[in-house]
Order: sequence, then structure tokens, then C-alpha cells
Amino acid sequence: MDELQSVLAFTRDITSSLSVKDVIASSVVQVGRILQCDHVFFFLKEDDTLRLVSSWRTSGIETCMDSRSVPVGRCLCGITAETRKPHYTQDLLTDPARAQEDCLK
Repeated sequence: MDELQSVLAFTRDITSSLSVKDVIASSVVQVGRILQCDHVFFFLKEDDTLRLVSSWRTSGIETCMDSRSVPVGRCLCGITAETRKPHYTQDLLTDPARAQEDCLK
């Protein structure tokens, strides 16, 4: 039942505005709540760069995404964009796929 209520809240939020920016921001929050995760990032790919459009987080961990853009192929988000496969991690601080130290500041 909680899942259905989450989907209903998600639908209500994204249909309450005609603004693309508001729909994206609401979607990021709802996805974070539904998946019960610490971070959700929404990027647009422009050439070989990911531009952060919206984010949601429950933790105080700062990541390279705070700089608002990341090259495709660099850090977890860039690798995800390059491989086109989602990446889930239990601990961002110790994830071996986070090859670059500048993923965390």
C-alpha cells in the first residue's frame, strides 16, 4: 500500500505544474523517497559533459556533482552515462567504482 501511495504522490506532484523545471525537481525528490536512497541526481548530457539539472540528498556528503557538471566517463555519474547502465552503491565513500578521489570533496 505504501508503494501505491508513493506513486499517487509522485503523479500528483508531477502533474501539478506545467514547468519542466518543477516536474524534474519534483521527480527527483519522489524518486529519492520511493527508492529510499541518499542521493538522486538528474543530468542532461550535452556533448561529452553532464550538466546537473536537479538533485536531492538526505546525507551531508558533498560530491563532485556539487560543481554542477562532470565529463562523461569520469566518476560514478560519468561512468553511468558512458555505460548507460544504472549504478547503485551501498556506500559512496568506499565504492570501488569511484575511481577518482575528486568524486568526493
